[in-house]
Amino acid sequence: MFSVATTPRTSSVPRLPVVRTPGAPVAGVGRGAAIRLTLREGRRLTGSRVVVYMTSREGRRVAFVCGRRVGGAVMRNRARRIMREAVRVLGPRIRGEMHLVLVAQPAIRGARMHEVLAEVGALLGGAGVLAR
Repeated sequence: MFSVATTPRTSSVPRLPVVRTPGAPVAGVGRGAAIRLTLREGRRLTGSRVVVYMTSREGRRVAFVCGRRVGGAVMRNRARRIMREAVRVLGPRIRGEMHLVLVAQPAIRGARMHEVLAEVGALLGGAGVLAR
């Protein structure tokens, strides 16, 4: 048998109070905040399998969102892999610095890589983002 030594959960060291300076909250600090900002304020390009949101921001960042409407974990991971590959192939042709968020739609279930690649390419090409 093993003996487990227990220690009290309370510490004798006093905690310092958190000092907050007044002013406006800082927005867009983390990656999640940048994604939410792009979804809220970005230009929406709608396809049957993928919806692309894009904003002109400093640097190029890409995020992939896949909700439970798409299916189980295996189906969602497959959808993310396909979208990631489409952006990897089209990446050298994307002009400018921007944030992109690709959101998978339920129609992506069973879609082949070339179908998603063609759709994302058509969406970005129609927006004038892809170089020839």
